[in-house]
Amino acid sequence: MRIPIYRTNEGIPTSGAVVGQDILRGAQAISGFLFGESCARRVYYLVERRGLPVFRLGSMICARRSVLTQWIELQEATATTLGAEEVAR
Repeated sequence: MRIPIYRTNEGIPTSGAVVGQDILRGAQAISGFLFGESCARRVYYLVERRGLPVFRLGSMICARRSVLTQWIELQEATATTLGAEEVAR
């Protein structure tokens, strides 16, 4: 049996088992990863209003840990850039 090969955002091949470990299934799991507590409502808010990167498997929202980490880093970089511009004024 062949294991399918997937590519991450960096283009590095990974096995299906690694990709499966990277996926968070459900708003409560995503909330636990982001906030350390289970609060599905906050996740739904971030998806709707802030563009939290998720996808659906059937009716369940899912996200990849690696993609959420990149999204957080982008949010931090944007906030840092905006803060530096305000200080320069």
